[in-house]
Amino acid sequence: MRRLLAFGDSFTWGTDLADSIDEMNIPDSLTHSRDHSILRLNESSPYGEIDHDHKQKTSFACYSKQTWPALLAEYFKFTYRCYAVPGGSNQTITRNLLQYLPFINDTDVIIINWTYISRWDFVDANELRVTTKWKTIRPGNNNKSEFEKFYSTYIQSELWDKWNSLKELLMAINLLKTKKIKFIMTSLDDLILDDTFHSPSYIKNAQNDVKDHIDWFDNKGFNDWSTEHNFPRGVNGHPLEEAHIAAFKYMVNKYDFA
Repeated sequence: MRRLLAFGDSFTWGTDLADSIDEMNIPDSLTHSRDHSILRLNESSPYGEIDHDHKQKTSFACYSKQTWPALLAEYFKFTYRCYAVPGGSNQTITRNLLQYLPFINDTDVIIINWTYISRWDFVDANELRVTTKWKTIRPGNNNKSEFEKFYSTYIQSELWDKWNSLKELLMAINLLKTKKIKFIMTSLDDLILDDTFHSPSYIKNAQNDVKDHIDWFDNKGFNDWSTEHNFPRGVNGHPLEEAHIAAFKYMVNKYDFA
């Protein structure tokens, strides 16, 4: 059976949807489940590196099957797998894609829902002897470390954010095209293609190379589009099932993977 593999952040994982299970709140009935949507995850990364052999101590989490990518998979009768990382950055998304790329073939369909460009990943050099776990800086986080405060004050800018994310998009697009793998890409953040400010020629050239590969919901990202249509949201602020059903209907008319 053909597969649809989804990469993204919490909007792709399905946070706040009824069937999405947070790793901190796992029902006992699922602890020994063999359902493939229950991911046994390497302790070193809450949602990222999957321990397929179950040889290490693991935690559990369950992505939703009610997101619009999952509904597309069901409609086309594809096997669905989700490798989204809630709270992750565009760097996180590309790393996960590279991790699974050897296991992806040209019959698969990839959906990548790029996240907000202001998120940025780093590895703490002081912790490299004990872990290679990446950390994501997310603007708006009220519990900022001293490094995050330094980063926000002296390093981050719209130009920096655009440059870092555009490189990730270009890498993913070129890899998938080279391997002749079908893909759909959307972005939560329309700032990535905005060329009004902080867009010197190299940024505009990169934007021109990626823009035809990004699909939008009426020229908006999924989150903003959901706000415009007044779709209900969950306790963590994510659009609920109604929004995903509408997004599925929007996308299913644009693609034919038969």
